[in-house]
Amino acid sequence: RVFEIRQLESRFNPHFMLNIMETLRYVIPMDQALAVEATLTLSRVLKYSVYNDGDMVALRTDIDHVQDYLRLHKIRFEDRLQYTISQDRRTADMRVPKLLFQPLIENAIKHGYRNKETLSLAINAFEDEGNLVIEVLDDGGDVPEERIQALQEAVYGEEPPAGHMGLWNINRRLVLMYGEAHRLYIDSVNGGFYACLRIPMGFARGEMGHV
Repeated sequence: RVFEIRQLESRFNPHFMLNIMETLRYVIPMDQALAVEATLTLSRVLKYSVYNDGDMVALRTDIDHVQDYLRLHKIRFEDRLQYTISQDRRTADMRVPKLLFQPLIENAIKHGYRNKETLSLAINAFEDEGNLVIEVLDDGGDVPEERIQALQEAVYGEEPPAGHMGLWNINRRLVLMYGEAHRLYIDSVNGGFYACLRIPMGFARGEMGHV
């Protein structure tokens, strides 16, 4: 189980790198200051992603990484991408698996532009009923109920599905670390895709070990 968690933690999306490098190719001759900012931000993202100096990090640390990650996409998509991050300050020091919810954002960006020219994301972190809750919502369009059901079957399966590796990865890590009761929740809400994960407060506060 520990070995599998390590393997899941180590996955990195190469398409992200290709897209950002292509963006830099166009930005460098047009806006050198922006190119420097993008390069430094990319350096932070890669360092955080590649150097795994611990299984668990403070939520604020992972959110700082997510802000850098979204900034790179903002440079790429400009006004076509909007996002908000809301974090209850009481959750800032809670411990979460490193890079746990970045794939939710990857998924929203990958699929959200299929039906729309612009995309808005909302990331929320708060306490609820004894859990640390992290939500990612987008407005990329309604997802039919049958599609949600098929996606749930794929994400909850024992083997990684084609096309939804990121979501399967999150769910697998949650189940391995916190048990079957803490699967990734996905649905179609208010004209977009909704994903939610819950970490028991005892684990988030460092009071309990993994299952």
